[in-house]
Amino acid sequence: MRLLIVDDSTLVQEQIKNDLAETFIELEFEVASTGIEALEKQRRFNPDVVFLDYIIPAPDGLAVLEILTRVNKNIKIIMASSLTKQKYIYNKCVDCGAFAILTKPLRKEELLKTF
Repeated sequence: MRLLIVDDSTLVQEQIKNDLAETFIELEFEVASTGIEALEKQRRFNPDVVFLDYIIPAPDGLAVLEILTRVNKNIKIIMASSLTKQKYIYNKCVDCGAFAILTKPLRKEELLKTF
């Protein structure tokens, strides 16, 4: 499985890598810190799953989600943010095609359930 982690926090990037590497042996990672970098890496890396933070430098996570789901209907996008408890943001993520929506701070058990 190929995973693109899009988060401007290197701590979150490392947490996700570590949590998933303990469970999945056949896992390739790429990371991005901005929306532009995410779109570039998606095109080159062609991930199966994208872990996408809602609040990232331009374009934001919601815009990236909209673009990625238009480009590839089969891509599995897991959104994450401390704002997902706000109904508007949660509903926008669902409407734009998010496979799952996680609330930060991330818990390993919740992250693993999405895979």
